[in-house]
Amino acid sequence: MDFNEYLDGFLERNSLIDEQLERKYGPEEERRPVDWDKLFPSKKDKKKRRDDEWRIKDQNFLGELENALNEDPNPERWWPEDGWRGKSKWETCAWYQPIHYYRMDWGIYIREDCMRKQALHIASYLKRTGDTSFRSMSRQDLGKMVIRASFLAFFLHEHFHHKTESFAFRVLVASNHPVYRRYFKGVYQYTYMTEYCLEEALANADAYYRIMTSPYRQNIGDVGAEAARLYMEDSFKYEPPGYAQALDYIYDPDVFKVGLNRLQGQIKEGRLYPARPDEDWEYAPQMLRSMRTCKSDIYTIVRSGYSGILP
Repeated sequence: MDFNEYLDGFLERNSLIDEQLERKYGPEEERRPVDWDKLFPSKKDKKKRRDDEWRIKDQNFLGELENALNEDPNPERWWPEDGWRGKSKWETCAWYQPIHYYRMDWGIYIREDCMRKQALHIASYLKRTGDTSFRSMSRQDLGKMVIRASFLAFFLHEHFHHKTESFAFRVLVASNHPVYRRYFKGVYQYTYMTEYCLEEALANADAYYRIMTSPYRQNIGDVGAEAARLYMEDSFKYEPPGYAQALDYIYDPDVFKVGLNRLQGQIKEGRLYPARPDEDWEYAPQMLRSMRTCKSDIYTIVRSGYSGILP
């Protein structure tokens, strides 16, 4: 029995089946699984030249990349031209479908057109890093770097949401108390798009920190990781409430840790202000981590008939 089949049975046995939420992509779009090993080949694969198994064939993108390298960074351009003012790109361009509500359709979903566009914004930050190594890269390799960086910026944010649901499953197994739906409806949805939505703030901050760590930094190189980090820091300033509060957590890892402790209390108790002291969670480490590897259940959303840019 595979993991998804087991989870479906687990939900049934524990009476956790809720009405399934509607999918967030339309009939003119289709989902495609991401081949992580082709997108991020290992060192061994690169020695065997397997890195060439994925090539960017979108010549328009490679042409736009030339212009992006010479543009000044300006994350505010992202919102007004797309009519996104008042929305988050993590709401519109990427999302996590929780197991509790989507069952076999759970996973991380990323719109390729958004990822492509964000990659060009990240490219405009390369010169701000002070590392000029990108100038000697071929356009193919440079394009791969910024596409990978853009993918990771979305993926790591959504992966944090999987980690919060994974925490809820651990609480259920350990205590026999189902907590996720109570938290999701009573805290997450209640505070969503307000400054009190802690999960979205921490998801942004988590992506900001993790993109500079192994293996993600190695996957896109130092200059790619730094450009993505600079881009994310700027973009948070233009996010709506909740998402924008990431700025409260990205400059001090200790403050970020306090936020993680508070979030675990919120999930466990299903209320905004938990009764258990936040510091108690220091004695229950490693509970807020994902059940599945980073290669599991990741999809891109593309227009039907479009070949796509990712492997």
